[in-house]
Parts: sequence; structure tokens; C-alpha cells
Amino acid sequence: MKKILIFISILGLTLLNTHEVHAESLEESKQQALNFLIDQTKRPQWIETAGASTVDWTLFTIAGLDATQRINEEVTRIGLQNFPQTQATDYARKILTLTAFGFDPRNKLPDRNLIQEFLNNYYHHAHIGDQRLLNDDVWGMIALRAAGIEPTDAIMQNITNTLLQHQNQDGGFPLIDGGESDVDNTAAAIIALRASNIPKNHASLQTAKNFLRTKQHRTGGFVGFQDTEPNTDSTSWVVLALVTLEESIETWRAQLGTPLDFIQSMQTREGDFWWKVSTIPQGIKANTAFATLALGQKKLPTRVIELPNIDIPFRIEGATKNICTGHIQARTPMEIITSAAASCGYTYELDFNGTYLRRINDDAAHDLTGWLYLVKWIPGTVPAPAHQLKESDEVLWYFGESTWKPLRVLIEPNKTIPKQPITIRSEIFNGSAWQFEPGVTIHADTDTLTTHADGAVAYTPTESGSVKIFAEKQSMVRSRMETLAVGTPSESITLAASVVIPNPEDNEEDGNENNDNDDNEDENQEPEPEPEISITVTGGPINFGELTPGSSAPLQQMTINNTGNVNIDVNPEVEGSNLMKQFLKLNDLLWSAFEMRLGKQNQQEIRIGLNVPENFQEAGAHTGNLTFWATQVAQ
Repeated sequence: MKKILIFISILGLTLLNTHEVHAESLEESKQQALNFLIDQTKRPQWIETAGASTVDWTLFTIAGLDATQRINEEVTRIGLQNFPQTQATDYARKILTLTAFGFDPRNKLPDRNLIQEFLNNYYHHAHIGDQRLLNDDVWGMIALRAAGIEPTDAIMQNITNTLLQHQNQDGGFPLIDGGESDVDNTAAAIIALRASNIPKNHASLQTAKNFLRTKQHRTGGFVGFQDTEPNTDSTSWVVLALVTLEESIETWRAQLGTPLDFIQSMQTREGDFWWKVSTIPQGIKANTAFATLALGQKKLPTRVIELPNIDIPFRIEGATKNICTGHIQARTPMEIITSAAASCGYTYELDFNGTYLRRINDDAAHDLTGWLYLVKWIPGTVPAPAHQLKESDEVLWYFGESTWKPLRVLIEPNKTIPKQPITIRSEIFNGSAWQFEPGVTIHADTDTLTTHADGAVAYTPTESGSVKIFAEKQSMVRSRMETLAVGTPSESITLAASVVIPNPEDNEEDGNENNDNDDNEDENQEPEPEPEISITVTGGPINFGELTPGSSAPLQQMTINNTGNVNIDVNPEVEGSNLMKQFLKLNDLLWSAFEMRLGKQNQQEIRIGLNVPENFQEAGAHTGNLTFWATQVAQ
């Protein structure tokens, strides 16, 4: 009887292996599995009957193994758009699937930005999804990286820290915070941490790898949570983790084989896989997509989309004055703050793991007053690092309270001559449209006016020069500073550059001055000398030469001389092509942030630079005018 039992046991194992293992190579086994997945997509009503998870993982795997040309385009279209989301991991899975096909989840689904939705609904307190679970943090990180979010991003860094803080003493990662370590979540956490650019020799990854070794079965497979028998799904995730750690699978050979040997041993003649040996009689199958990815030894995420650099107009309004106005390449409102600091000449502090702007210069958050941002005049509803900007967006940061609404001024016309009246109008954004606003204080250099019931006020400039005009009202956001050109400029030089294709253009320099003074002094009294505002600029015209996207022109030098008899403030104005108006710098600051006070008969050198963004597409010649306006310093 004993011999018969032994014989039956050996025979059963032999029959299983000869029946199931038929591939001659790892590549052939992978192709059979891939063929199985592709055949599934051709079944009638596959999308309706398979379920969202199976559809996503199947399409993800087919795309990851570069076989999308073998599936029906209509099936792909419907499968990618089918999204009955219920939890954070649904978003992560769909984002991974879309990016595997090379699509940006911000705009692939009609009228939906999945990254914005994902972060808005599920990112809170350095966690994604349920605060008790770690698997949604793990998959959220992998999905965000696939969507082009850089490892240096504050959200990625925050989730990375969350994961590292919840690693168990045995090196593994639990599914539930405080729970036992499990193989699946530890393998996925390794993939996530590598996606966040944690080095493969990092201590946390090494201890996680050591934990996985303790769960390897003699067959080469891996034992899942609270089990004693290896399964195909857990083994597949371990293989994918080892791939991202750049480990040789052969070095993970157990008594009866490697993890890949175990996965192959579980493959059926049809190409799919059994879950565990003990469940074969019940016909319980593993997830073929996971096993196929493992056999293909794919590094996750299978594709990271490259986000185009977006040029964003921005403005930063402090408690008492404008801090900076300009254009910058950024993908989130917080990236504007961190990237513009050097060009705008301010300092800042972030709190709450980089998700909250606490201070710019001396304006620090207190009580109900702090730094807030608007996108297209609408208040942000998610932390500044989580708001994904798009091409048409404009960002306004202001120091105030959340109930404040933004102002703007309209100047009619924006060019005039001395003693010619103009109209200045003030408007407020009511949440959906601009409407006139009475009782607004209009600053026109040293003059102060108040708008009437129709939101308008008349203003008559008395002298030539540039007049800086902006609007303020209590509990409202200061308007953008607009420039009124009165008469002729103090001094102007031409600017020229050629992007990619040299195409020099001749530029005319305009530097006229016009001063008409009336003498009405008492002849018997010694008259005081009339204030004389006069500057000269040497060093122009400027030609930056031929430039390419992503390059910076060599710095040019010029000198401004105060040849008058009064102290002056010098302010620049740039007109011309977008390249000049948006990216010209003076003394390493955006020209809009540049200010200079110059004593009488003094001079100062200025460095002029020009940076061409990487995504700049306007090839050819670019010209402009850099005008310096001089105004007398108020006594």
C-alpha cells in the first residue's frame, strides 16, 4: 500500500508537468501567454463581461509588450475609455493603462483630467486613498510617475516618505498600516520606490529584498500572505520587483528552479496560468496579465510619458506690492514659486512637506491670511503641487484671505500725450465674469484716484514718461500693474535674435526726447532750477545671434547714465515678439521684476540675457524694443 501511494504521488506530479509545461523557451512561453490575452480581446462582449480590472491589466500588458497592433482599434478605444471608478487603485490602474499606450491621462478621456481628479479626490496628508492602506499609495506613486510626474515633485516625495515610514521591522511592507508584511505589497512597494528614484542599494530596498527571500518556496515561487504554498500572482510581482532592482533572476534559484521556472510550470496549454497547484482541480486561474509581464521581465511603469514644457503667465502679489510678473515653464502653481524665485529675486518657505507656501519675503502666513493661488481667476481646490496646469492657464498668487476677489484695470487709451485726459476703469471677477467695481483706489504713480459708480475715473497725466497704474481695494486682490505711455520714451534700444533659422532683420532705433517747459517764475525772485530728467543708454542695439530651443544667449552689457539733475527711478518696458516680451532678463531677473534707482549724474551697468524655452516653436527672426522710462523720485 505504501508503494502504491508513493507511485501515485510521483505519477501525479509527472502528469502535471508533462501536461502543463510545453514551451521550449521563456520567449515562447511569453508569446503563448500574450497570444492568450490577445485572443481574449476578440471574444464577443469581452469588455462587458471581463470587468474593468481585467480589461485594464490586459490592455496594459499588451501595450507594455508592444503588441497593440494585434488588437482591434475599436476594442482599444472602448476599453481605454471604460472607467467605472470607485477607488484610488482604479484611477492608478487606468492611468497606467493609458500611459502604456502613450496617452496623457490629463486629456485622453473626453472632458476629463484623470490626474487632476485623482489628486483632488484621493491625495490628502501625504497619502493617496485610504489612510489605513498602503497599496493605494504604492500604485498611486507608480501611476503618477507613468504620467510624467517627476520624482522630485513634492507629492512624489511625500508619498515616498509615507511608504518608508511604514516599512515593517522585517523589511516587508504591509497592505494595512501596522499589519503583517506581505509579498505582493512588498514587491509593489519596491517598484514604487524605484519609480521615485530611490537607489537600488538603498537600505530600505535591500531589507525589503531580504524579506522577499524569506518567502521563496523551494519550487522557486513565492508564498502569498498567510499561506504556505507559492502562487503565480505573488511570484510574478516579485519578478517585476527584481527587474526594477536590476537583479539577475538566476541568482534567485531555489531547490527546484527560479521564479520564472515556477511561473512557466503553472502555464496551461491554452497559454494562461494556474494560480496554485492545490487549486488546479477547482480550475482556479492566476492573472495571466501579471504572469505575462513577468515572463517579459518588463520594468514598471512600462512607459513614462514626457510632458511638454508649458509656458505659464504668472503674477505674484504680496501684502504691499507686486513681487513678480512674467512667464515661466511650470506644470503646477507650486512649481512657479520654486522656479521663479531666482529670476524674480525673492525668497520663500514651504511647509507640510512642500505642499503649502508659508512665506515669500516678509509676507508669512498667519491667522486667516496666507498665500493662495488662482488659475484663470478661479481659486485652487487642491494643494498647489497637485494642480496640473495646461497650456491656456494663467496663475495668480496673492497674499490675503480665501474670500478675496481679483481686480483688474483697463486703460483707454494706453498711449497718450501730456495734459490729454484718459479713462481708467476698474473691474472685479465675481467668480464667472468681470464686472465694474466702484470705490476702487487707482494708483497712477504718485497720484491717487477713486472710481465712480460706473467703475471709471478720468485721469490727466501732466508730463511725459511711463505711468504705472494699478488698482487696490480692501479685501480684494491687487490688480496687475499696467503701463501708460505718455509722450515719448526716455530711451529705447532695439533687440534682435534668431531662433534656429538665421533671418536677420534691420531694426530702427527710436530715441527721441521732447521737453516743453513753461517759465512762469517771478522775475524778481531767483528761480530754482527746473527738474531735468534725462538719461542715456549705451551698448545698444543688441543682437543675441542665432539661438536654439533650450539655449541661453551670451550676456550683453549696457550702461544707463542719469544725465539730469534729479534722482530717478528707471523702469523697463519690452515690446516686440513673444520671445522678447516673455523671456528677456535684466541682471538675471525677468525684466518685469527689474527696478533701479539712480542718483543724479550717476551711471550703472546692466546685464541683458535671453533664455529660449525648450518648447519654443517660433523659428525665425525675433525683434523687439527695450525702453527705459525715467521718473523723478518723489520727495
